[in-house]
Amino acid sequence: MKRLISLLLSSVIMLTSLNIIMNVTCTASTLNNSTDTSADSLRFSKTELLIEQMLQEDGPENGSLWNMESTTAFKWSYINGCMASAMMQLYNIKGDERYKIFADNYMSPFISTSNNSTRGYIVPTNFKISNYTLDDLNSGKALIELIASGTENEAKYTNAVSDTLYTKVLKSMLSNKITAEGNLWHKNAYPYQVWLDGIYMETPFWLEYELEINNNADNFVTAANHTANQIQTVYDKLRNKTTGLYYHGYDAQADTGSGSYNPSSAMSWAETGTGHSASYWLRGTGWYAMALVDNIELMQKAEKKYNIDLTEQKNSLINIYTDLMNSVIQYQDNDTKLWYQVIDRPNDNYNYIETSGSAAMSYALMKGYNIGAADISFYNSGLEVFRSICDNKLVYTDSSQSAVNLNDICQTAGLAGPSSGTTSSSADIGPKHTSRDGSYDYYVSEKTVTNDAKGVAPLIFAYCQILEYNKGNEPETETTTNESITSETTTKSEITTETTTSFISHIGETIGGNGESSNLVPADFSSGTKSADETTANGTFTIKATSGKNVNVTSGYIDLKGIGNTAQRSIAVNITGSATLTVKFFNNSSSARTLAVENADSSYSITGEATAGGSESNVNTLICNITNADTYYVFSKGSGIKITEITVTYPDGDSILIGDVDLNGTINEADAALLLKHISNISVLTDEKQLTAGDCNMDNKHNILDVTAILKYIAK
Repeated sequence: MKRLISLLLSSVIMLTSLNIIMNVTCTASTLNNSTDTSADSLRFSKTELLIEQMLQEDGPENGSLWNMESTTAFKWSYINGCMASAMMQLYNIKGDERYKIFADNYMSPFISTSNNSTRGYIVPTNFKISNYTLDDLNSGKALIELIASGTENEAKYTNAVSDTLYTKVLKSMLSNKITAEGNLWHKNAYPYQVWLDGIYMETPFWLEYELEINNNADNFVTAANHTANQIQTVYDKLRNKTTGLYYHGYDAQADTGSGSYNPSSAMSWAETGTGHSASYWLRGTGWYAMALVDNIELMQKAEKKYNIDLTEQKNSLINIYTDLMNSVIQYQDNDTKLWYQVIDRPNDNYNYIETSGSAAMSYALMKGYNIGAADISFYNSGLEVFRSICDNKLVYTDSSQSAVNLNDICQTAGLAGPSSGTTSSSADIGPKHTSRDGSYDYYVSEKTVTNDAKGVAPLIFAYCQILEYNKGNEPETETTTNESITSETTTKSEITTETTTSFISHIGETIGGNGESSNLVPADFSSGTKSADETTANGTFTIKATSGKNVNVTSGYIDLKGIGNTAQRSIAVNITGSATLTVKFFNNSSSARTLAVENADSSYSITGEATAGGSESNVNTLICNITNADTYYVFSKGSGIKITEITVTYPDGDSILIGDVDLNGTINEADAALLLKHISNISVLTDEKQLTAGDCNMDNKHNILDVTAILKYIAK
């Protein structure tokens, strides 16, 4: 037996070494490491420094340090919405409460508790419902994200979003500010004009509202259909079939193919017959690219939440997104891999490599991969762009390296309306062409600024995609035997020798087969606020909490308090085999909420609605049919959800002894040999019971760690 174990250990070492080579080779072939990854720590440090500088903003009442168009005025602006949403993305990916607190404190002064006849629930006087501009919707996204996070300002934010932005602006525009093809006007002052920017300002807001606030599957489908139609029209009307690039805007009144054709009212910048403008403006294309990936992700979430099929709408957007990215990549600058202000004219006078649009492209490329809409090459390209921005555009202000500037951000650009926006006072560089006529000279005349949110926010968005990517690909432990045999491990972004997670062996435990059940009620925990993990005596249930995201236990329920995830504000349930998981819960807030049950990698994900106005005696029930042993997390997608009971029930049937791969009732060297053959593809196991028995740490994977765990067990 010792000789066999020694032989198996040798095999383990050999296979582990082979695995290192395969992983390193795989990393080299799938992740573009042409840029020195050791420099990434500096890039990330500079990005974090930029974020800290933005956090120095003390409120919007006297202007915002990131709005270079208006640095002193208290204004409702899409620019502020971009920054607040960037902070919420940081909060959601990092779990650091201060980002949420900052966004909440910043947005709160904009929103009133009383309804004004001109402005609804929005305070700044520059906002008027009658402006009917898509730009005004963008800040609504940040409000929705704050509502979903469990803010104390939920009531007034909901009024602003639902009554003012959704009903009085968006729904009104859908009724009478719309082209014959179904696209909303960019604003009331620009009738029948469709801009790439507007797709970003409007469509993700609409989908996110239907997903998080309205909570109605039919309404979401309506919004998804309308969104897909608008984007298809943009594809048909604004895309150049030769270059694959998109013109900045379109006036339907100049388009002979439009039901809105009215040449006498058409703008002079609109090409006769087609209606499109003359140039490919980088940031406009960037807004559009970000809208595509955001909308795809929102449709994916709706499919899970509402159990609906949006394949047709998603595929339409994915095809358009893929075509756009493949086209735009052809116009990258060879040296920096960034893009020019006017995309297709890099060699013309006054053109320059522009930061904000390049950052938007970085985000869209990486997110496309992260949400499963593109292959790894898109992520690689986006990462390359992010690195180049950090190297070339994000620079220290002096030798002390205590502050950074993000340079070369186009301050603004747009197209003329019939009686407004005809000229630009900020077009004071290069040819100083002030007419907003869509010409090349106009776009290269708009001045550049530093640290404006139109560049900073997309860079933070891109940074969050890197964090998201790395979060999903953390290295596993490679410690294998008592002799501490270790090997290098890889993530998708770098090769490291660190071991960061623990292998918890369940060998010798028996799962399933006895019809037993485990039950959680609030009394299983002591009452009070939980700011750290706490586990029941039987080890089945764990409250996941931190000081920043705590959970409250009362005699009647466990209050999840706000949006959670698998790391915090959740209840972890350790399930050891096929079982039924039943959750009883209620929501006493004024609007419906969503409860989620997921495992760590989201391969299992199910949601249930917590109807509004619930109580301890009026609960909802979510029943989950679990097939695989794993830890499952129960958490809320918003505030107001309280858990009254969780039950795990195992069926009657054959039990499984973990480690007994050949199912003969004992654990010995034959089990290790059988599993070793399986992971080396010599003889693959297909029996579900054998696979369950061989998953020694219950992580739904089979690898060298499981083999060595069996060897260590039988060597005792």
